[in-house]
Amino acid sequence: MPVEVGAGFSDEFDPVTAFSAAAADAASALAAPCDLAVVFAAAPHLGHGKAILDAVHRELGPRSLIGCGAGGVVGPGREVEEGPGAAVWALSAPEARIATHRLSAVRDGDAISIAGLPELAAQTMIVLADPYTFSVEALLGRLNAEHPGLPVLGGLASASAAGSASLLCDG
Repeated sequence: MPVEVGAGFSDEFDPVTAFSAAAADAASALAAPCDLAVVFAAAPHLGHGKAILDAVHRELGPRSLIGCGAGGVVGPGREVEEGPGAAVWALSAPEARIATHRLSAVRDGDAISIAGLPELAAQTMIVLADPYTFSVEALLGRLNAEHPGLPVLGGLASASAAGSASLLCDG
């Protein structure tokens, strides 16, 4: 079966309306079930994680979901840097093996280790991280040592202060 990708965007202020619309737009491009949804929420929506997850799951029914708060939200033909913004990217890849994981950075003396990283058979990795509580440098160093050449994409969840980043994973 072919790989399909859909994207949706909304600048509605109500988070349920915004993420329902963005997810429905993303779903309209898929002829097969959604295997991965990636969600980006602008600042006004960050306090509504459960409502966002419920709306995206209701519209797309993704097998896996990741997402984060973002300082700027970009979607088909639009961008929001201030105010409400909801972007949903949907992937249908029936033959792909997709798994989500929650990783943590653990300080051990002067070193930082990464906990929760499974044995990888990945061809690509998407990383969304809280810049205040997770060492992306330690993760990338480990991946470069153990899996040289592995493509890693993603970004840092926007946060105005330590502990205020929003990360979403599955339910």
